Amino acid sequence: MEREVIYRVKDNPDYIKDDDSGAVLNTNVAKLKEYKLRKRQNRKIEDLQSEVAELKALLRVVLEGQKCQ
Repeated sequence: MEREVIYRVKDNPDYIKDDDSGAVLNTNVAKLKEYKLRKRQNRKIEDLQSEVAELKALLRVVLEGQKCQ
């Protein structure tokens, strides 16, 4: 049975390097959760901005329709 070798990434103890695949992995679960929360919040903000832009466009159409009458 082979023993797995784990290398710490220089200057960042939260990361390790998988010797077989070469992948760099983050071992700090708290930071990962923070990142995912931030990403989810940013996505919600982008969705809200998109919805507001859509509502503004619809409002312009309605107001333009009223001007023509």
